[in-house]
Amino acid sequence: MVADPVDSRYAALGGPSGPLGPATSGRVSVGGGVYQQYRSGRIWWNGADTSPAWETLGTIDVRYAAIRG
Repeated sequence: MVADPVDSRYAALGGPSGPLGPATSGRVSVGGGVYQQYRSGRIWWNGADTSPAWETLGTIDVRYAAIRG
């Protein structure tokens, strides 16, 4: 079984007690990938099997989301 990249990154960042805080949405499809919204940012994944997920926080998150990743 392959681990979900978004969930794995969230766990590595400390889950709900980490810098992103608790999830505030489900997964959202965007540009061939997905993101999930958390209280203080998002975790993005481009959908490629070998690609890791990454987080955006604060003003970078706002800008990155505005341009849809």
